[in-house]
Amino acid sequence: MKAVLILAIILIQISCSAQKLFRFTAHKIDYTLELPIGYELKKLKDDEGYREHQAIYPDGSVVYITDDDKSGGISKAKEEKYGVNVYTKMLANDNLLLEGTDNNGKYWKEQKLGKVVIGYYNVPPGKKEMYDRVLSTKSQGVDDSFEAFLSKFGNDKEFQKSRVKFPLDFTYYEGVAPPVEVHKGLKMNEWEHIEFLPDSITAKGDGGYTTSVFESSQNRRLIHRAGIDVGISVQYFFEKISGRWFLVKIVNESN
Repeated sequence: MKAVLILAIILIQISCSAQKLFRFTAHKIDYTLELPIGYELKKLKDDEGYREHQAIYPDGSVVYITDDDKSGGISKAKEEKYGVNVYTKMLANDNLLLEGTDNNGKYWKEQKLGKVVIGYYNVPPGKKEMYDRVLSTKSQGVDDSFEAFLSKFGNDKEFQKSRVKFPLDFTYYEGVAPPVEVHKGLKMNEWEHIEFLPDSITAKGDGGYTTSVFESSQNRRLIHRAGIDVGISVQYFFEKISGRWFLVKIVNESN
């Protein structure tokens, strides 16, 4: 990264556990690594706006994750092994693994995963296996994007039940001229599985309706199902609570 500006340095306190989650958010997706405790966290940002988070250990080993998907987090050792054209290779591939040793015999590794790059450097030979395991713990879980969550929510009946806040706030309307608003706390034993299309974006469903997703805030989504030439209108309200998506409310305005 170029013209790096140190935004913050946070000393991670040693806790009673052996590992600590190392989190990084890029393009509205949360990435995590399970790191050994005892590191210092350094947050960097360059003059182009790319960010990099580094976990620096007392022996000089560094684990990092960055959204600089065109250059990655290291340069000299990478260029010495692969040449300056390595950056063209990075741009052309969404998934790429590069690794080697520096002039001091210490190991480095870099892996591109779509729009982020993770890696380590300055790792002594005796710890390479440990840091390889660290990179293998990378996760982009079901809650890291709403699209990933919704796909599982719509296809897995048991998972869907586990992600509904029961008793569910359910609103519907009875009668005509004017209809009466009715509120009900829907219980788990009353729940019927709801299917959602995987992409869910203004797509035509098999049941003669369209399904649209609206982002009301970073941690809230509204899905609206509208009938095609029929009176179907249902709103599903989702909220991200403690890092997990839940269905928290349904409003059925169908007639």
